[in-house]
Amino acid sequence: MPFDITAANREGPVVQVGHLEGKPRDGVVAMLSGSLLKPPDLAVIEQLVDRGGCKACHTTPNLKNANGTLGPSWCEVTEEFKTGKIDLAFIYQSIVNPNAMIAEGYPSNLMPANFGRLYNEKELQALVAFLATQECPK
Repeated sequence: MPFDITAANREGPVVQVGHLEGKPRDGVVAMLSGSLLKPPDLAVIEQLVDRGGCKACHTTPNLKNANGTLGPSWCEVTEEFKTGKIDLAFIYQSIVNPNAMIAEGYPSNLMPANFGRLYNEKELQALVAFLATQECPK
């Protein structure tokens, strides 16, 4: 069953399990069960993003020195999630298997493909939650 993030799910618990390449991703759902409106600890996100070097390529006003321009703005990702253009499974897959779906205008092999090994499941879940829930200026 694919991830289905409806307006009801955004305001309450996530009730469906996503799949990536045929494998259930219970961990993402388990961490996000409850409320997607509760963002993860920003200090933890800062450490994770620094470890991955994400700020060199991505920008977001929510993290210190995150002003890279090589990859998409993380606020664009958040907006696409909030408007239903992408779901949690897509965000997760974009981190652990970035070449699975390449955003228009970006070449393949641009984003490192080792984040599924660099981060443990709990850390990946925190990054997904951050990207889905961060507040960005309009």
